[in-house]
Amino acid sequence: MFEEAIKHNRKAGTRLLYVMGMRRSGHHAIVNWARGHVDTQHKPPKYSVHLNDSRVAIRASVSKREMIRFRPFTVVNFEDKPMRRLTTLLDTSSKNYEQNRELLGEFDGSGSILVIRNPFNCLASRIKHPWLRPGNYTHWKEQAKEHLGYAKFLPDCLQLKFEEWFESAACRQKLSSWLGWEFSDLGLEWMSGRGGGSSFDKMKFKGAAQKMTVSERWRSMLGNDKFVAAAAKLLADEELVGLYQEIYGPVPAELFAVRSKGCEQNASVIANT
Repeated sequence: MFEEAIKHNRKAGTRLLYVMGMRRSGHHAIVNWARGHVDTQHKPPKYSVHLNDSRVAIRASVSKREMIRFRPFTVVNFEDKPMRRLTTLLDTSSKNYEQNRELLGEFDGSGSILVIRNPFNCLASRIKHPWLRPGNYTHWKEQAKEHLGYAKFLPDCLQLKFEEWFESAACRQKLSSWLGWEFSDLGLEWMSGRGGGSSFDKMKFKGAAQKMTVSERWRSMLGNDKFVAAAAKLLADEELVGLYQEIYGPVPAELFAVRSKGCEQNASVIANT
């Protein structure tokens, strides 16, 4: 599916990019990598602007509006939004679309990416974070259906697995091509300070983000009672497990062991209330 999108939807120099995903889905790393194509030598960036965690009816300060006018590349990311709201970003007949274009301008090239991450890694990062809640995994199921082609809320949106993007230089090269740019990985090591950086490593790996072990975060949380209880609920959701298996393959045995442990914990809590 990713290969087909790359083949048929190459851009001629993307100037506006929407990046969508759940919080802790890794999408900020993709935002930084994308900005690194135009701001390779500039920190803080001089040629790109980022509107973080935006509403679907995009707003921007006066200073950001000036940046959008004069900088060649704008990235807007959207977090924890249901699909029915995200559709208004790309539906040319919607009020949000018209208002957003009035703010952002009519760009020659635009693109949108929906980032999906292993839900158990996402859950681990959210629980490890000091102020985030586990999250609404109805959103994850919606994104998984979109990723697999079962839903078409965002028909022109590129579906991207965070783990594949992080681990595969070939994937990133194809993504650069889809965006209409010459390939660059210079933004790959940038770490976003948004939300305090990594849930696990904070800003420890700033400038060396590829050294982080992001693909199996859940393993380090198997002794965490909050993670075990929340993961057990996800594993009891047959629809979520089925979607997971289609995207990532069999659920690891260690996670299935978590299900019974979590159920015991939840039963204990109920018995003592």
